[in-house]
Amino acid sequence: MAKPQYNYEHQKARRDALALFVDGTRCPFCRKPMRVWQSLDLDHRTPVVHGGSAGPTRLAHSYCNRKAGGLIGNRSAKRRVRNGRAVRIGRTPDKNSSHIKGGNPPTKGTRTLPQW
Repeated sequence: MAKPQYNYEHQKARRDALALFVDGTRCPFCRKPMRVWQSLDLDHRTPVVHGGSAGPTRLAHSYCNRKAGGLIGNRSAKRRVRNGRAVRIGRTPDKNSSHIKGGNPPTKGTRTLPQW
């Protein structure tokens, strides 16, 4: 199912932008020329996670746009710090992991990895 910010108006805006597209325009992310035969997305200048669903848009390579969105999404994921390490909320490490306070330390000559 399509996300709310990609409704009919967004799809129509993408079609209109593609109709006005000039072959060879530079991608705002990678600065390489965009071609009519390439897959192009209508990018929100203000990221959707920051409330940019109704703001100005521009065309960009699909790969570049989705990569940028993925990076923003990963940076804004809910995280907390446990003993100096970032841990995603909702995940609990194995109690025997050596980096958790109170866990059993590894024996000499063995290498233990946390069980996530």
